[in-house]
Order: sequence, then structure tokens, then C-alpha cells
Amino acid sequence: MKTPNYSFSKSNAFYGLGVFLLLLTSLSCNQTEKTPNEEANLAEDHIELSEIQFEAVQLQTGGFMEDIFNESVHSNGYFEVPPENKVVISSYFGGRVKELKLLPGNKVTKNQDLFTLENPEFIKLQEEYLSAKGQIKNLKAEFDRQADLLKEHFSSEKSFLKSELDFQQTVLRMESIGKQLLLMNIDPDQLTPSNMRSTLAVKAPISGYVSSIKTVKGSNLAASQEAMTIVNADELHLELFIFEKDIEHVKEGQAIDFFLQNDPQTTYQAEVHLINKSIDKELRTINVHADIYKDSIQSHFFPGLYVEAFIQTKTIRSMALPKEAIAELDGNNFVLKLMEHDNGKYTFEKSEVILGESNTKNVQILNAEQFDSQSQFLLKGTFQLIAE
Repeated sequence: MKTPNYSFSKSNAFYGLGVFLLLLTSLSCNQTEKTPNEEANLAEDHIELSEIQFEAVQLQTGGFMEDIFNESVHSNGYFEVPPENKVVISSYFGGRVKELKLLPGNKVTKNQDLFTLENPEFIKLQEEYLSAKGQIKNLKAEFDRQADLLKEHFSSEKSFLKSELDFQQTVLRMESIGKQLLLMNIDPDQLTPSNMRSTLAVKAPISGYVSSIKTVKGSNLAASQEAMTIVNADELHLELFIFEKDIEHVKEGQAIDFFLQNDPQTTYQAEVHLINKSIDKELRTINVHADIYKDSIQSHFFPGLYVEAFIQTKTIRSMALPKEAIAELDGNNFVLKLMEHDNGKYTFEKSEVILGESNTKNVQILNAEQFDSQSQFLLKGTFQLIAE
């Protein structure tokens, strides 16, 4: 969801500044003359606006308000998927890549053909299976015959044992080759001399998208050599890293606001799911696994994309002012406090404030007790007036 952007664009800032300059110039032309010391003091700490100026730019004043803020722990991290949702694709057999039409980013479905390998050895393996299968019948018959002869004492035990060994070894070899054919996606029960083939299709074990490809058409791919990677991003989560000094504040179930580093104005929500029990010895950080809320998952999220996050550790109520009431200058923060509203003019005094936590609209004022509880402040346009 989009959070309001409270920063002024350059064009708006200059336009607003120009309006205020014109108004203030007009004011200075109509003011009664002041002594040099009075003008210096007024320019340094005070700003005066007439009723006309104040209403022309629709300014407002208001006092402190109580608001809810979340104390948080700042962290960085990235999107990740569970280990079972990321698969490195290779083949049990080597061969030349005959067909490869995919590109990184392409979607694939489970059991879809990813690429095709070609190797004359595939034909040889099928020949061996059919040959062994053809010998089984004769070897079984010879084994049964030798068993009968041995019972009648017409044959030696040595001949019987040899026929038994030949039969068992051939069965074993046929079954072993059959298992290999299954790995080649060839059904040994359906194999005949007329449907033998020299190619095999490597299929997708999961649905997802192709994240990387490390081979090309025409290249020789060795057995078990990595060809590509498939990622299923349906179960994205966050892998965040917090410093060990913050670990005591982070608990499972706490809410998280996070945003992409290239779009800090749009925030999304997640929740702490699991906290690692070991510390990185070099970085002194701890890994936090967070589940993303379903309504926050977007199509442009993908594994490896970096995020910045704030883990909400404590909810507090405090005195606050709108963000637009604050102006930052040289590392310090100021507000314009209304000192006087009389004789058709507003007089504001520049006062320094100390900021705490913030939410989408307001910011916590840590030194609110230094002001009178009835104090009024300029609620917007502060930066333009002070900067002028």
C-alpha cells in the first residue's frame, strides 16, 4: 500500500517559496520602520505574516496531539524461497544439448521438457536391455531343466549352479538397465526394437521460472553437470539480519514494515516467524525469517531482491506534530511556534525540537514538555518559511 509522501518536490518547494517571498516582500513594504537591532532580532528568530498572507496560502496552526508510535529495530535483508522451492537441474547422463528453447525468466510447469540431450550411448543401453530381456526366457528354461536333472541325478550340481548363476545375473542386469531407462524417461516395459531412441528429455521437477541457464544448444553436457536453475516463488519470505545488540527486543509474531530500496515510499507488511539461534561471528548479526502477508506479495518480488525493514518491537503513545510542521536545517529540527496573533498579523518563533519515532502522518516530539501545553504551531509550510 502507498504511504503518503510528505517530502516537497523541488518544483513545489520553489513555487511555495516564491509565493512566500512575494508575500513577505509585500509585508515588508507596508510595515512600519524598525530600528536595526529590532530588525536583526526579528530576522533571526521570528517570522511575521499578515492575515492576508496567512490565508492566501491556506496555512493552519494547531497544538500537540497524542498519537501511537511503534518503536522498531532497523534491519536489511532480501527475498528468499524455501530450499525445496529452488532446484538445480542436471542430467543423470551426459550428452550433446540438442534442443534448448528456454530463457531466464521463462515460466515452466512440472514435468515440462526443459531441454533434450543426444548420445549414441542411449541406444546402446536400450539394446543391452532388450538383449538381456530376450535371454531371460531361455536362461529360465535352462535353469528349470538343470533343476529337474539334478533331482533325477542326471546332472551335476556344478551345471545346475552355473545355470542358476547365469539366469540370476541376466535378471539383475536387465533390472539394473531398466532402472536407468526410467531415469531417461523411457518405459522399459514399452521398449521395442522399433521405438528405441538416441535422445532423452530432461523434465522440470517443479513448477516455477527459470532463474539461470548454464549451457547452450550444441554443447556437451557431462553427467550431473548443472544446466539451469528453477525457482518457485509462490512461497517467498524475508531473510533479515539484525545486530546482536537488538536481539533481546525481537520476538516471534512481531509485525514488520518493509520496502524495496528503490521505492522507499511504498511499504509492505510481514511478520517475524523464526529467529536463528546462532550469530555470524564476523558480522555479529542474527538471521530472522519473516513471513510476508499475502496481501503484500507483489508480482515484482523475486528471490535475491534487497529490502529494508523495521521490526515493530513496542507500541507507545506520545505527543506529536505533523511531519509538515517540522523543518530540518543543518542537522537540527525546528518548528514555528505561534507567539502572537494580533493587529492583523501572526508572529512565529523558530524553536528547536527533538524527534523520536514517526508514522505515516506524524512524528514524535521528545521534548514536548519544554513547551506550554497550549502552544500552537504552524502545521505546514514550515520549511519554506524558515529556509527563506
